[in-house]
Amino acid sequence: MILIGFALYTLASVTCLLSSSLTSLMLLRVIQAVGASTGTVVARAVIRDSFAAAEGAKAMSWVTIGLGAAPVVAPIIGGVVLLSGSSDGLFICMAALGATLGLLVFLKLPETLGTDAPRPAWGSLFSSYARLLGNRGFVGYTAIYGLVQGGFFAFLAVGAAVFADSFALSPTAFGLIWGFMGVAYVLGALIGGRLASGSRRPALLPICMITTLTLGLSVAAFDFLLGAQPATVLLPLFLMMIAAGCTTPMVMAGAVYQLPDVAGTAAGLSSAMGMTLGGAFTIAAGSVYRGDFTPIAHLIALSAILTFASWLIVRRA
Repeated sequence: MILIGFALYTLASVTCLLSSSLTSLMLLRVIQAVGASTGTVVARAVIRDSFAAAEGAKAMSWVTIGLGAAPVVAPIIGGVVLLSGSSDGLFICMAALGATLGLLVFLKLPETLGTDAPRPAWGSLFSSYARLLGNRGFVGYTAIYGLVQGGFFAFLAVGAAVFADSFALSPTAFGLIWGFMGVAYVLGALIGGRLASGSRRPALLPICMITTLTLGLSVAAFDFLLGAQPATVLLPLFLMMIAAGCTTPMVMAGAVYQLPDVAGTAAGLSSAMGMTLGGAFTIAAGSVYRGDFTPIAHLIALSAILTFASWLIVRRA
């Protein structure tokens, strides 16, 4: 499956070079995303096949580090490529990356699903979905995965405008600060990976959930009491990013370890549901922002409240 995904990504990247309209380019970019998504999904399933639960959360932290580092590193590389050429250079680099990763997977990644494990069939896909959606632990962990990112997606959607309207700062300043947010996410993943397999593991997720709730509510409280100020917005968000980076490996692992026999399906479904939940906050932010940060502060607080509520579901699973 992952080889098919990288092949699809590479082919779409090459075809983007030949695109003659915005509509076709957008369609090809969607196909690119579909191909690239197999990497995250299969990585989670491979970890489930290869590690016990405690070690799985630690291994999942490296996936989280990649997810956090990519939005920071990719724009820098893209900017360098654009300065030295045209947009065609971007698609050439993407195609080369896809082909290289596909070759590495073919040569270096063995099959991790045991030979005695049942092979999923298309006919059983929807029954697997039904089992997963009926599992309270899977639903709870997946909701945490999506909602813990919701506040950041809300801020990211309108962040450049907030910096200009409320803080009188340039989009460049926003880009630099958002880069630091990505560093915070990676730092949290490193902390989570370090602690996930130790004796402190049982207390780690509750601490992250309480921290997320407190910081999310503080963004709305500071906005109500002091108005939008750089320090009262960015400091809680920075700390929330650390908590989110620490949380994500645990909940990604938690979702795929609920029903081991459908780990691959669980990885795909939880990724899709999580990104949909997070993306909903992006749409909401774009709909409510009118130059005032207050609605965004409320969305950040809402994401924190719903994240905490999802954790309560997991506790009772």
